[in-house]
Amino acid sequence: MTDLVKDALRKAAMFCAYQERTQQEVRERLKEWGIWGDDAEEVIAELILQNYLNEERFAKSFAGGNSG
Repeated sequence: MTDLVKDALRKAAMFCAYQERTQQEVRERLKEWGIWGDDAEEVIAELILQNYLNEERFAKSFAGGNSG
């Protein structure tokens, strides 16, 4: 993982910690930061592993549900 990708991962983690995000929202933000393709997918995979990015949690948040 390059320093640029590590920096993007750090920024994306903060972006996701602020509020629930979709993978597409993260991809768009990464693109703004100059990260795309395999590098973007690597960041997204790491965010999922670290539980910063969770589509099911996003859907529940979006729907206003807080059942676990």
